[in-house]
Amino acid sequence: MKVTICELSENEKEFEADWNGLVNHTNIHKPALVLLPELAFSKWIASEKNVDENLKKEGVKKHEEWHDAETWYYRGNGAVDIISDKEFTLSDYKDRGVILYGNKNSNEAWKILLDDCPIQVERIRIIAGNKIGQGDDLSAYFIWPIRSSNNASVGVIVGAGLRG
Repeated sequence: MKVTICELSENEKEFEADWNGLVNHTNIHKPALVLLPELAFSKWIASEKNVDENLKKEGVKKHEEWHDAETWYYRGNGAVDIISDKEFTLSDYKDRGVILYGNKNSNEAWKILLDDCPIQVERIRIIAGNKIGQGDDLSAYFIWPIRSSNNASVGVIVGAGLRG
């Protein structure tokens, strides 16, 4: 079994070069397993005597952003921009497809993109037309056209609660 074990720079620009080198290495050598450092996309949270909660939260956030971007790049064969729901505007992303994570209560872009959608997901509740589901274990995946575009849609990955 071929295994690649790596260390990646904490510096963002150096990290991208390290990551691209890792991608090239895995394309050439085709390891069965790539072992990354824990939360590889930020400073190691145990590098200080006391764990800094803000550093921990930032590390988890960066890890999730990188993971999502790499997953979409690999599976979707293209690059994606990952932005905050608070930053999203229709004018900045005119005629571009959007993947929205979160529900009406947790994602501010929901109001912009899905206010006219017959599927509405809130905390503990999913409404689909005249059907209502209750519980924190509900989830949905769906696509809805963006009303201001002739060709773009929003893909939605949503849960009504943590279990969903």
